[in-house]
Amino acid sequence: MMDLLYGDFPAAENKRFVDSSSLKALRLANSFSHFYSDINRLDRFFRIAALQSSREVIIYRQEIIKDFAGIPLLLSKLFDSFNRAFEYYTSYTDVKKQFYSDSSRRPGGGKVLDFLTETAWWLKKLLILQNEIYDLLAASPVRSDGLCKYRDHLSETVNSAEYHDLLRILTLLESKNAFMTGGALEIQLSDGANMSAKYVLPDENKSDDVKPTGIKRFFKKKKDNTDVSYGKVRIDENLFTDPSFASSFARPIIDELSQIIKSIHSEFSGNLAALEFYDVAVAYVNYLTQHGIAFCYPQFGSVNEISNLKDLYLLTVTQDRTVVPNDFRFANDKNGTLIIGENGSGKTVYLRSIASSYLLANAGLPISAESAVIDLPAGIFVMMASSERDLERTGKGGRFESEVSDLAQFVHNVESGSFVFLNEIFQSTSYDEGAEALYSVLDHFSNKRVKWILVTHLEQMIAIFDNDDSVNIQKTALEDGFRFSSPV
Repeated sequence: MMDLLYGDFPAAENKRFVDSSSLKALRLANSFSHFYSDINRLDRFFRIAALQSSREVIIYRQEIIKDFAGIPLLLSKLFDSFNRAFEYYTSYTDVKKQFYSDSSRRPGGGKVLDFLTETAWWLKKLLILQNEIYDLLAASPVRSDGLCKYRDHLSETVNSAEYHDLLRILTLLESKNAFMTGGALEIQLSDGANMSAKYVLPDENKSDDVKPTGIKRFFKKKKDNTDVSYGKVRIDENLFTDPSFASSFARPIIDELSQIIKSIHSEFSGNLAALEFYDVAVAYVNYLTQHGIAFCYPQFGSVNEISNLKDLYLLTVTQDRTVVPNDFRFANDKNGTLIIGENGSGKTVYLRSIASSYLLANAGLPISAESAVIDLPAGIFVMMASSERDLERTGKGGRFESEVSDLAQFVHNVESGSFVFLNEIFQSTSYDEGAEALYSVLDHFSNKRVKWILVTHLEQMIAIFDNDDSVNIQKTALEDGFRFSSPV
């Protein structure tokens, strides 16, 4: 199966790259809701975006997003095809449930054959749909590795002899009357939802007393990987009147065809989820393009540099195109960055824009900046000021006690190699106590090889880190339009 989210690379681990509280703090869902209205799909989008991804997977997604954004109708046409596949499968499962419900009342042989023809008909529709999707991709100027590989995968399928043999036999199975023809039906069944079949015409040179009205069914066994057993069933009136006789003929074929339907559906279903992800991603790219917002796809290296970064939340919610950009640089020899400044000087916005960029980059999406090179961390963790979390907290005591509890849990979850973003922690305690507590936390992160950025009003932190070359100190400069100064 070709995976349009992960390709041939290992899938993401079952752990969050960014937890739900961090996503809320970054307000990305709020930002995206201004150009994408399907809340449920947005939720699924961020679940995927929050999962840890390798650089290879990220670049793989970037190229697919570029393809879909550059070929507007391709994504919608693929959606239509994949949704039809889902509808076919749903309709077939409804028929299947009804048949097995009727089976408890021992339907006649004709009922069994009716279900066989139904199964053949729905599988044929799915196979034809595979061919339609291949034709669509073959006619589109796709360049991404993901879509090219998926096109080639479909090409190998629909151009195979087995595919066309199966189509022919499904056409035969669509009608019960076909079973009364003078030919012989030979079906090769095997494990793994593979099936080949052919219809053998009568041999005119054979004597009339030899009636080629049998069905040969070969079932591959796993005995020493060599044995093949087979049986021959003659077609006569019993096929339509004797339930047990019809079942012995039809049910193994039904089971095999059902397995193929299930296998095809599994591939369609997985890639339908991928298309939903790309639909949100392309809507995001289109929004940036239509509103003249500069954006770039981050590259990945051993440095962290972003030029003229703008906060996505302000760009979407306020629709203020005069949002002031900022540069960001985090040298490899630094453990952390301390951001100090006056209230209202944009410290929180700056922090949010950086953390959001790392999350979007991890998902394979562009960011609202002119250029970016980042060193992908093992995880992203965001903790905002207690005042911004009060609405989510009930029955946890006072603000300071709750903040200490939250911070302890936060620190416990952070893994080595992560990037931590902290905003105005310990607002409700004294300067000296808050600074001392923060220093202990940040020192713990540095020893654990965790990069950190702290926005704080506690200017005592400058004195604490003044002689520490591993910490970068920045101050907001109101006279520069809320841009951040060079390190102090």
